[in-house]
Amino acid sequence: MQAGRCNSGCQPRNSDWARRCQWDRHGSVWGVCSPQQAARSLEFAKTLGGGSILGMSPCDIVPYLQGRTLWLIGDSHSKVLYRALGCFLIDFHGQKECEPSSDAAAVQQLRKLPAAPGQSKCLHLLDGGRICIVHAALGTALVNNKEVASGGVMPLLRAKFAQPQDIFYVSYGSWHGKSPASWAALRPAMEGLAADYRASKSRFPHVLFREQPAYHKADAAKQFCTPAKGLTYQASSGKLQAQGTVDRQQQWILGGTTNQMANEVFPKAGIPVIAAYNMTVPLHDAHVGKVLTPGNDIDCIHYCHPGVPEAWIWQLYQALRSGATGLKPTTRREVSRMQQYTCVPSTSAAFDF
Repeated sequence: MQAGRCNSGCQPRNSDWARRCQWDRHGSVWGVCSPQQAARSLEFAKTLGGGSILGMSPCDIVPYLQGRTLWLIGDSHSKVLYRALGCFLIDFHGQKECEPSSDAAAVQQLRKLPAAPGQSKCLHLLDGGRICIVHAALGTALVNNKEVASGGVMPLLRAKFAQPQDIFYVSYGSWHGKSPASWAALRPAMEGLAADYRASKSRFPHVLFREQPAYHKADAAKQFCTPAKGLTYQASSGKLQAQGTVDRQQQWILGGTTNQMANEVFPKAGIPVIAAYNMTVPLHDAHVGKVLTPGNDIDCIHYCHPGVPEAWIWQLYQALRSGATGLKPTTRREVSRMQQYTCVPSTSAAFDF
């Protein structure tokens, strides 16, 4: 099999996944975009890669995923990407969710994480391979943590779940702003992950980090998400242009400070950082908003489907295609020699955010 070429039949459209992936604004709990939001997302997508995102097919990314596990590790944004990938590849997986291992004791260890339960589950690709989500809300849970089995999520995955050909796609940051102590621990957590990668990359080389998207403030009445001030996104370069002095408090709230740390730490260790922040700064009207939040609450953190989460798939594909971490597409012959996975039905609770 070559990149860009694959075969698949149309999978049933009566499963839970298929119903949710219809993006019915009234029947989904996944934050479906309004028609106006979806139209704006489409127009914005045309600026990414000169519009190449619009021509992306599941057959482009499947050859990079088959025969290996894509581990999506992080907070709720990683859950959102898991859902987006599950829908994009709906004809290439079995439409039922499985445990990340048949070792029940190991699965429980993976779920026992500080701050938030480590929900974990996988979608099995029909031609071999998996897409698995591990909800690790804090970066401090990944390495050098005595509260986690094996000392952290990363060493635990390597010891009991993962294979050397697997991809670890990590993203965290938002939970670290919830208290001064966790914020202070953010950069040390990033440096710890970088050191862990240096020590293990000879056997597990395929690690990437994705920036956090922008978080916009709600207006005083909590009716809508407000635009960022003084920043303009340049689609041709992927950079932000500042008009005058940009307020540092706004930069912190948007997430710019967090992502600056990631770009200072990870590339030095050889971990590619996938740029997911800049393009979301102007998308204050692409959030879930009040769709899923009752009362006066408004969600200006998560992004609706189809939109930004689907752009993250394109960014992942671009990173894989670029040869980041030396990863190449797998052939059918190579897949046949790799470990095959048996689906143990997942007992993990259904994901909201």
